[in-house]
Amino acid sequence: MKKETNPVSATILQLAESLSDSERRELAKQIMPKTNRKLLTSKQAAEVLACHPETVKRMARKGELTAIRIGKRKLRFDAAEIQHLHDFGNGGA
Repeated sequence: MKKETNPVSATILQLAESLSDSERRELAKQIMPKTNRKLLTSKQAAEVLACHPETVKRMARKGELTAIRIGKRKLRFDAAEIQHLHDFGNGGA
């Protein structure tokens, strides 16, 4: 269930790999649409899904969940997507 990356996004991701963290954050601010979506940590997402935080991270690695990388190691998850999985079952927890 991995989402396919469009060519523009793929190019941006390749370019971003050569940037410093601060340059990457600035680029993300400029190209990401401003939204009011709520983001959850893996621990918060795990609480909603009644599973372990590592399960949430594993689901993200497998492409079952969309993860938003904050810096090099931190991940955030869209609260609406987590709630949808909770409401309709995720099959992984």
